[in-house]
Amino acid sequence: MDKVSPYILITLVMFSIFSCEKVEIPNIPSEDAPTTKKEKTTDIEDEDSILHPFKTGWIYNCTLDLENGEIKDSTNIKDSFYTSGAGTEDNPYTIYDFLLGDVASRIVAGEKNIQNIWITGFIVGYIQGKSINYAEFGTGNVVTNIIIGCAPDEVSAELCVPIQLPKGTHIDIRNSLNLVDNPFMLGHKVTILGDASVYMGTIGLKNPKKAKVD
Repeated sequence: MDKVSPYILITLVMFSIFSCEKVEIPNIPSEDAPTTKKEKTTDIEDEDSILHPFKTGWIYNCTLDLENGEIKDSTNIKDSFYTSGAGTEDNPYTIYDFLLGDVASRIVAGEKNIQNIWITGFIVGYIQGKSINYAEFGTGNVVTNIIIGCAPDEVSAELCVPIQLPKGTHIDIRNSLNLVDNPFMLGHKVTILGDASVYMGTIGLKNPKKAKVD
């Protein structure tokens, strides 16, 4: 058999490479983007700066399946968890409504304050500091805030919403929900009326006006 010219071999190899079917590569966050790994940082100064994955779009692309560690596609995430609450007292936003729905879109787009919306979730901890990165799951020594998740045992800060517990007109809400004076509230389901805003470096709820405990 005649020897094949090296030029023909190179041509055949190049043709086979460029004729391969295109493979779509998932949108993986850069090294600068937040991940699900909880890291305590010391360079957080402004609680009104969004340091949450929403700023990079990360949470729209992937999340962790906590049962077996696999990464799920965002389409499946939204289909599985997005429950379309209306933000009313009778039909409050769930955590996933709040973080993946219209509220998040409006806040990320620059809207400063969305007043008088209801959200429901389970009290799972608090934030010791000025960012969701400092989330602590359990009771502690902070009376100024709590975080709520979609389940009583939620331990992913990215899937929680911080709730401000300020002094003032509605200090009774702080007195009733903070985990210092009320450690037994850990794991309880609450439904709260307040204003959606950038809070603790993520999308949270400020100025609570009413609260119900299930």
